[in-house]
Amino acid sequence: IYVKNSSSGYKTWFVYEVDAGSETNDALVVTNNSGDILSFDIYSVDAVSNPESGSFHAYGADVHPENAGKWVFIEKNIATIQPYHSEEIGFSIKVPKNTAPGIYHGAIMVSPVTVGAGTIASSAIQTRLGARIYLTVSDSVVISSTVIFYICAGLGIIIFLILMITLTKKRGRITLSQCL
Repeated sequence: IYVKNSSSGYKTWFVYEVDAGSETNDALVVTNNSGDILSFDIYSVDAVSNPESGSFHAYGADVHPENAGKWVFIEKNIATIQPYHSEEIGFSIKVPKNTAPGIYHGAIMVSPVTVGAGTIASSAIQTRLGARIYLTVSDSVVISSTVIFYICAGLGIIIFLILMITLTKKRGRITLSQCL
């Protein structure tokens, strides 16, 4: 499992900076390196990260996601892949409008479908791989305004001056843009 357009080869994480209420689309690639046809479960989960230690923990499929894992919509949840082939799986992340600014973690997990689930042999060990999701929801606020000035010049001529101002606050920085 790796990121679709990774220039570094096999990068296994996705990093996004988005606004609340926005949507982003991407894809991951799942590869079957075995000589057998394999089917894989594909699902998203929440995760936690510790920047001090560098640890990253993706929750199991049995834990209902509440944040980043809940916002991921995967095109297909089961993929059957021929031996020594890969398949691109598209997904989107839809961040709710009321999401507070901050850093959210999740993962897209890929796990082989077990044959004979519930038997002693298949229930003892679960193998899964994941692509990390680091999602920063920005605190940008955009305020737009249009101001019309009337300037009276002599001889019955009125001059209109329209000033459009956009004030953007993003990550503590305020930017003022104007268009005349």
